[in-house]
Amino acid sequence: MATSAAASADAATDTTAPASDGDGDSPFRIVAVTSCPTGIAHTYMAAESLENAGREAGVDLVVETQGSAGFTRLDPAVIAAADAVIFAHDVPVRDKDRFAGKPTVDVGVKAGINRPAELISEVRGKAERGEVTGGTTPTPVQRGGEEGEGYGSMLRKWLMSGVSYMVPFVAAGGLLIALGFAIGGYEIKSAPSVMQHFVWTQTDSWAALMFQIGAVAFGFLVPVLAGYIAYGMADRPGLVPGFVGGMIASTINAGFLGGLAAGLIAGGVVLAIQRVKIPKAVRGSCRWW
Repeated sequence: MATSAAASADAATDTTAPASDGDGDSPFRIVAVTSCPTGIAHTYMAAESLENAGREAGVDLVVETQGSAGFTRLDPAVIAAADAVIFAHDVPVRDKDRFAGKPTVDVGVKAGINRPAELISEVRGKAERGEVTGGTTPTPVQRGGEEGEGYGSMLRKWLMSGVSYMVPFVAAGGLLIALGFAIGGYEIKSAPSVMQHFVWTQTDSWAALMFQIGAVAFGFLVPVLAGYIAYGMADRPGLVPGFVGGMIASTINAGFLGGLAAGLIAGGVVLAIQRVKIPKAVRGSCRWW
């Protein structure tokens, strides 16, 4: 009788113990963001590598890909429930402050492709040690370079920030120009403005329309490049001086080198102005800085 009671107790212990382990141990949750200068290839390659490594490690991992075609923000509830964050990016992460207060690993996009398992292990270690990021929102120049990173690396990231925003104009404008040539032939570049002459039933008119829209898109290349280089350095206050400097470079036919110089100068000037201490009496009128 006593023996059967003891056996029953052992059996109950064997069956209940695994169940309590399974109920008490929820999977480790990670949210990740991937982005690259062009937002086409490496962004999605890094996302796929992280997802595969997460499945192998038994981790619940969700990735937000900030590609050239835009991005869909992760559900705030998913971010709130996450135990850690991985950033694999070569351009500033958009709305980065959403992930503040969590253990974070911040690396380049190639690290997300080549060593995703190491990143997952590293961020789990930070979570176990209780290391979290601060709640303040850094400027892109601060989040563009990691601790100990030289100015050469930060310069590259500033330039890549401009290039990443310029690429959609190159792609869209180039496609429209190519379609214009394909439909209307090489002579289409000499066609009169569609504002002066456009016939709905003529293919040449449609070819001229596409070519001229593509040419207008190409006209934005240098201003956008300069504007977002300045943005990468100084955040939103750098946009206006960067765009204006880029437009000046385009007007005087300074080309891409002029746009690069204009963006760097604009960003540097804004950063210098931001260091000036503004009296409290006029600070309210200068919030755009």
